[in-house]
Amino acid sequence: MFMRRKLIEDGMSFDTTYRSIADSLFVIDVLKKRYKVRHVKRYMSVFMMTGRNQLISDNSSKEIERMNSEHGYWCSKILKHPLNLLRITEKLLHGCYFEKYPLSYSIYTGDNIDKRKSFSRYYVNRLFYENRNRREMVL
Repeated sequence: MFMRRKLIEDGMSFDTTYRSIADSLFVIDVLKKRYKVRHVKRYMSVFMMTGRNQLISDNSSKEIERMNSEHGYWCSKILKHPLNLLRITEKLLHGCYFEKYPLSYSIYTGDNIDKRKSFSRYYVNRLFYENRNRREMVL
């Protein structure tokens, strides 16, 4: 999530009493104040895949229950799936699930911290194809 400095200058901030879901609560607060939210069709950062997801931790579940009780989001359980479907539909309509190939990006690596290393590749995710009468999965 990236935001304009104006949000902070206007007094918006993360609730630091939440460790796992502070960003979700921040987005709710931003939307309540009717700030404009947009999808930006360009890459702004690169993240590592660690295999750990804060949102499925035990702490996150406790924080979600706390958020619901403290902020009166009693309908969040009822609206969870319809709202998620709307979110996915919006992202689909804005082309967020599609990539123009080749995917090109550059990052700083341990090899040379003064210069970015560039990568460019054609990537196929979970595409099944036939190869000599057997199915293979390309990851």
